[in-house]
Amino acid sequence: MSDYLNEGLIFEIFIRLPPKSLLRFRSLSKSLCSFISSPRFIHMHTFQSPKKLLIQHQTYDNEDFYTLHSEDQIPLDPRCGYIHTTPINAPYLKYSIIVGACNGIFCLFHYQENLISLWNFSIRRKITLPDCPQRCFSGVQIGFGFDPIDNDYKIVKLPTYGGREESSFVYSIKTDAWSEIASPTPIFDEVLLNACFVNGALHWVVERHYNKLHDVAHFYILKFDLGTHVFDMIALPEPNSKTARLTSVRGSLAVISGDYVLKVITSPIESCYCLEEVSMF
Repeated sequence: MSDYLNEGLIFEIFIRLPPKSLLRFRSLSKSLCSFISSPRFIHMHTFQSPKKLLIQHQTYDNEDFYTLHSEDQIPLDPRCGYIHTTPINAPYLKYSIIVGACNGIFCLFHYQENLISLWNFSIRRKITLPDCPQRCFSGVQIGFGFDPIDNDYKIVKLPTYGGREESSFVYSIKTDAWSEIASPTPIFDEVLLNACFVNGALHWVVERHYNKLHDVAHFYILKFDLGTHVFDMIALPEPNSKTARLTSVRGSLAVISGDYVLKVITSPIESCYCLEEVSMF
């Protein structure tokens, strides 16, 4: 790669460069492009990069906007609450729902166009996924995460209501294709919350009824392993807690419930935090 610098020294220099600089270096030679695109380099660059927070705000008129901050500069004051900050220019987030975030990559669902895309916020690049075999996204849940075994980003689409005869699908960024997967068993009645990605698996809170009158319900965690494509059901610590939320705390799956929930979308490069009020009625 170089007649003057050994590869180890180049590696240490390059993992400290910002993403936009790396993009310019990729165009210099095939060897540099291969070096920067290698899974080992991407992993180390992600680990080395300073963490930032992408915060979602909502006005009284239900208008969403986003701000970007260093990890130690969350715009909250313990005395007066929220501190005004300047929104970032993020046109891709308009008319979109953030499905999830992983390693600085955001998965967006564009509800007006009925499309899913992956957005790299650091370099402002976006790719749109091919259509799913079942293109309708009404009454479905979408999850996004990273498969460390195959070194692949994957998106899962499953029915919100488990009693329906609808298929589940998984998209692989490596193959750029959707494939049908076995539906979850045992069958649940309804997915209640968005997916939480932790340790190579997606997790949803689901509801199951135990009689025909549907007046006795327990709540579980539905787990989907992105490596094996297998569903599993995990009992909640409090099976009757309908307000339970899932998040990641220090690399472990955590369950949070209460009047106020700090909802976290974790990512080694960017994280999304929003303080959300949960009604008791």
